[in-house]
Amino acid sequence: MIDVNEQTFEQEVIRASFSQPVLVDFWAPWCGPCRMLGPTLERVERDLEGQIRLVKVNSDDNPQLSARFRVRSIPLVMVFRDGQPADSFVGVKSEGQIRAFLAPHLPRPGNDQVRDARDAAAAGRLDEAAAAFSTALAINPAQDEVRTEYVRLLISMGRAKDAVAAFEPLRAAARTDLGLAAAGQLLDASLAIEALATSGEVERELRQALAASDSLEDRFRLAQWCLLNQRWQEAMELCLEIIGRDRRFKDDAARKAMLAAFALCGDAQLVGSYRRRLSAGLY
Repeated sequence: MIDVNEQTFEQEVIRASFSQPVLVDFWAPWCGPCRMLGPTLERVERDLEGQIRLVKVNSDDNPQLSARFRVRSIPLVMVFRDGQPADSFVGVKSEGQIRAFLAPHLPRPGNDQVRDARDAAAAGRLDEAAAAFSTALAINPAQDEVRTEYVRLLISMGRAKDAVAAFEPLRAAARTDLGLAAAGQLLDASLAIEALATSGEVERELRQALAASDSLEDRFRLAQWCLLNQRWQEAMELCLEIIGRDRRFKDDAARKAMLAAFALCGDAQLVGSYRRRLSAGLY
């Protein structure tokens, strides 16, 4: 634990937070709750053995810092990451509560590989990204969000069989988690389309089959293709029609695919509109 002032804050907190989380305790000597909280924060810092950095700011002696971070009540504890406040709490907390507060901000095994994977994926280096995700999950398998990203990346690369293996640890949790269930629906769609494709013009084949048959099966296959290709509105429209014609088609497959589209689509207005239409169609 070190004392920081307006002259040293940039170096000791802002810059330092790019390499590890920095916990800032805004306090004052006259504040009884501050004196109660301080030793607990110091004990947590010691126990975490370098995973966080604890600094103290006397709010009376550093009014510019107090104004900058809108310190209204003390003790105020803020955690900084990558140069910015990431979270905060006011008042006295127990050691267990402080540990729970810090848990999302602590470095975890495999974090460096996850960052490398995301950077590579953003740059279009998909093979490199897949390898980095695989390494991250080998180091720390208990990362459902990371595993979901990995599954979706493999699907986008046409590696459906690898995606099946990667998704397996999520299968039980996907029964109750909508985000994981959406990834599972994408995987099912990828496997179904991969099995059907007989040429490079998959969409044309699917539309021709639907035009010839007008069957729910062909309509659902096209909906799956739209889901895979982020054609959210068309996927939802196809699923709604299936639900309208046969609510129980393939063990509720159309509703599940539609829920996946809701979870994956970033257009809140579009999702809201189709949620209302789905509700009206079901009830």
